[in-house]
Amino acid sequence: MEVGADAYIPKPFDIRLLEIRIKKLMEQLNLLQEKFSSNNIALDSQELGINEVEKNFLEKAEQVIEENLMNSNFGVEDLAAGMNFSPMQLYRKFKSIRGITTNEFIRAYRIKKSAVLLRETDLNVTEILYRIGFSNQSYFSKCFKQEFDLSPKAYALKHRKRS
Repeated sequence: MEVGADAYIPKPFDIRLLEIRIKKLMEQLNLLQEKFSSNNIALDSQELGINEVEKNFLEKAEQVIEENLMNSNFGVEDLAAGMNFSPMQLYRKFKSIRGITTNEFIRAYRIKKSAVLLRETDLNVTEILYRIGFSNQSYFSKCFKQEFDLSPKAYALKHRKRS
């Protein structure tokens, strides 16, 4: 339990207790997935309400992505290597914690980072998309609009801090 297990049921176990524990774990997982899939702009894993092992895992993933943010060729294999996981292990881990694929996690991190840059800098959209590792402006705009229901330019106009 100290290293991150979600449950422990000693043997011999009561099947009814096992069923209840599984049901509660599934409910907890669904709540976490809903929370993670929201348009939460925070990039900080500390605010996500997860156990210490999962928090450390997400923070490490964010750190590896951040270190390679400008690399448009950075992908699942690179993240897996940076975290000492196989791509399939990484896929399963992201699916269990966030309910999304590894590639979706990388893209979401980049899009959320672009939102921070749009709000807090005077960089234009083209400069930002290269800083976050996108090489195609129309694809970037499409992904950004899916996440925030605004184009990057409209988002910048609405949220940019005025001096």
